[in-house]
Amino acid sequence: MNLFENKKEIIYFFLIAGLIFALNVGLKYYNFTKIKAKLYLNSTATLLASEQKISKNGKVYYSNIFATPDFRIYSYAKAPLEKGAYSIKIPTKKLDFKSYLKGRFFSAVFDIKAISTTQTLRQKLVNLVYLQHQSHKAGELYSALFFATPLSKELRSEITNWGIAHLLAISGFHLGVLFAIFYFLLKRPYSYFQQRFFPYR
Repeated sequence: MNLFENKKEIIYFFLIAGLIFALNVGLKYYNFTKIKAKLYLNSTATLLASEQKISKNGKVYYSNIFATPDFRIYSYAKAPLEKGAYSIKIPTKKLDFKSYLKGRFFSAVFDIKAISTTQTLRQKLVNLVYLQHQSHKAGELYSALFFATPLSKELRSEITNWGIAHLLAISGFHLGVLFAIFYFLLKRPYSYFQQRFFPYR
């Protein structure tokens, strides 16, 4: 069976796909212009990671990853920060549309203030998994496996040395294994309801 019956269907498909793409990019650009209209963007963000690094001059600094509702920001700071929710200010002068479209970019961050927010279900589950382990690294590893949280530089290098870095990357194989597990778990109850309520499927 062919996906398209004739050339007209192919043209219609690409016209509709192009229109959807143009509308999506247009909406993104509209949001980008609203951000660029201000000198600074005030936002709430969650600190995902804060790693200690040493510059070529031997000075210690910290690399931070903030996640806002729309994008991720990579920045540097002189002092370490605890993971949690913060109120931040981002200068928009050097922000370009390409970086905004990617959803992640490097930027200076000012007026970093810790705020108390109600935790999302995901954050509660991450904390629950993390607290199940006495070892800090074990908690970090399992949080990364189940919720794709960022790993510290130290743990990343250890995982590479152990030769198990591929286990932390979601691939087609992992998705296949997950699908097989869910299939065998749900096969019997689904078959029961299918035979009685929707045998036509």
